[in-house]
Amino acid sequence: MRLQVVELLVMDAGVAVAQERDLEGDEHWRRFGAWLRAERERRGESRRTVVARGGLSFSTLRVCEDGGRVTRGSWIPVNPSNRVLYSLARGLELPAHLVFEKAGRRRPEGDDDETSSILALPEAERLIALERGLVELTAIVQELLRGRS
Repeated sequence: MRLQVVELLVMDAGVAVAQERDLEGDEHWRRFGAWLRAERERRGESRRTVVARGGLSFSTLRVCEDGGRVTRGSWIPVNPSNRVLYSLARGLELPAHLVFEKAGRRRPEGDDDETSSILALPEAERLIALERGLVELTAIVQELLRGRS
């Protein structure tokens, strides 16, 4: 049985709008946020360290750890994108599959932890990592070709 509540929200124009909220969803994201915070604290890391490593903004990590935020007087549960989940995994140095599992999500098909760690990097770092991989792959191919001659 799903628990739902109907709220009246007063919008900018002063119009009351009824909005259904899924209370189970609210609680899920609060538990997810509590788990993230516990993992960070268990490692003895600051939010600053996690955001730098994961390429996240400080506010994104805070909202994820809190399970949501208050906007216009109403609680809005967090609903992080897959990219944010990858960044959280990288920032906390956790396997991406674990973060996705705790978030109640499936990872994109064909994804693995090595691929996901590259996807979580900020753009410039991602290009550098891909370039390094290409250089390594080129060296391997050249070595194989030398062995054939």
